[in-house]
Amino acid sequence: MDRKLTVFALLLAAALGGIILVAHLIAASQGAVLALLLILAALVYVASKFKILVELKEYERAVVFRFGRFVGVKGPGWVIVIPFIEKARIVDLRTKTLDVAPQKVITKDKIE
Repeated sequence: MDRKLTVFALLLAAALGGIILVAHLIAASQGAVLALLLILAALVYVASKFKILVELKEYERAVVFRFGRFVGVKGPGWVIVIPFIEKARIVDLRTKTLDVAPQKVITKDKIE
């Protein structure tokens, strides 16, 4: 949880710095640098809209497919997934339990 807060704080600081820089460039009328910053902002927006950076917990793995073909298993940690080219399916490795109704006698036909 602490790492997410740090990443959020860094992104917020970068966004505020970018806003201040864009305001300064508009006031100084430097068009080429302003266009470059707008392209960079568009790329950051696309990166936030599509899940490019995926965080996997210790008990999760990502099965990565590129154009529908298996590429590999990644994780835990941060995984980069290229949008429109790769898809990641997250798999939970934790053991799942379920309740079984109590039975007086267990016979061979009740075991699956």
